[in-house]
Amino acid sequence: MGANKRNLSDEQRVIADELDKIQIDQLHKATLNFSNNSLETKKLCVTVQIAVYTLLAGIYKESPLSNLVIALELLGILIPVLFYAVDVVLYFYQDRLRENMNKRMDEIKKRNGLPVRSENRSKRRLFRSFFNGSQILYLGLIIVSIIAPLSGEIVALEKVPDPVFAEKIVGDGIAILPENGKIYSPVNGKLVSVAATKHAFGFQSEEGLEILIHFGLETVGLNGEGFTVHKQEGSNVKVGDLIAEVD
Repeated sequence: MGANKRNLSDEQRVIADELDKIQIDQLHKATLNFSNNSLETKKLCVTVQIAVYTLLAGIYKESPLSNLVIALELLGILIPVLFYAVDVVLYFYQDRLRENMNKRMDEIKKRNGLPVRSENRSKRRLFRSFFNGSQILYLGLIIVSIIAPLSGEIVALEKVPDPVFAEKIVGDGIAILPENGKIYSPVNGKLVSVAATKHAFGFQSEEGLEILIHFGLETVGLNGEGFTVHKQEGSNVKVGDLIAEVD
């Protein structure tokens, strides 16, 4: 009689463990979805921010104190603030799912006589949602003004007929169909690299943001012909400094 009761208890424990494992798996998938949505939010924010400042740079040259310029400057600050708010909500629920997942794992440990690490994540969840490493990007975007390196028509990166850029292998960004061949510094900072073929330039802003400007498609084959570089690698640069000209 005692043996049957003990076996029934073991059977109940196994069933309870399996049910908790199913819930843990579901919670894990939901957490990954929130994490992926948070990453996509950051990517979209960077793309929109660059597009706004690119448009701002074109208008600024014509009318630096117009109402449209002021509105775009304010929009450049408001965009990362709004995306930051969305990401805070995503992180909050992602953290909540993690806590529920940990609770289910603790229940399994308790039933099997294993030590449980007691931690109440809910106490500082709101603080973590607003202040965590992944949110630093938005602060950088609010502080850093990225101006378009050249004038022209903005094109989605996915439409560039080169998989290296279209598939964002070298990172996210935008493409510009240039109106002329002048390339300007997009940030205050340093020109950290100039390609030997003079078709690509790497910048680092004063805040540490790294930006790559690649001019043209398959321009590496020109071996620098038609490019005139006005700034040396390692030079300090300001927004709007003329970096190079392309014939």
